[in-house]
Amino acid sequence: MVTPRFIPWRESDRRYLAPMLVLALALGLLFGTLYVVFRFVQVDGDSMLPVLRDGDRVLLTRSYDLEVARRGDIVSLTVPDRGRPVTALKRVIALPGDEVSATGDSVAVNGAPSTAAPDPIVGPDQRVYGTGTIPEGHLFVLGDNRPVSLDSRFVGPLPVTAVRGKAVAIIWPPSRIRLID
Repeated sequence: MVTPRFIPWRESDRRYLAPMLVLALALGLLFGTLYVVFRFVQVDGDSMLPVLRDGDRVLLTRSYDLEVARRGDIVSLTVPDRGRPVTALKRVIALPGDEVSATGDSVAVNGAPSTAAPDPIVGPDQRVYGTGTIPEGHLFVLGDNRPVSLDSRFVGPLPVTAVRGKAVAIIWPPSRIRLID
C-alpha cells in the first residue's frame, strides 16, 4: 500500500500550505529572538537569595552597557575567583563616579545607605572594606545574600566589559516563572 504524501500543487493539499508556512515562520522568529537577543543561565549558589534560588534558570539580555545601567539591575558577569574567572549573577549597587563605603554587609552610596537591593540578607560582619570612588567604565556589584557572596567588596569594582547581560526573567522552574524588576 502506498502511503499518501503532501504534494503542494495538489488542490486538497494546498490548503495546508499557508498555515504550515505561518507556523514555520513564527517558530523561526521565536527561536531566533530567544537565541540572538537573549541567553540563558542557571543560578549556581545562594548569593542572590531571596530573589534568585540555586537551580533557577534565568533569561538574560545579550548586551549591557553604561548607557542603560541602573542601580538595582541584576547582571551576569565574570568575577575573578582565586585567579580563575567565574560567571556569577550580582546586583549593581553603584555606577561610575559614585562614592562607595562598605562596612561588613552594609554599603553606603554617595553618603546614604544603598537601597538598590530590596531585601538583602546581612550578617554580623563588621569589617571595614573601605571607601572609594567607582572609576569610569566600572560597576560596584553585590550579592543579595551578603554573607556568602563573592562580590566587589572582595575583588573591587568590575569593568562593565565583564558583564554578559542583564537578568530579565526567571524561566524555570514553572512555579517561579516571573519577570525580574
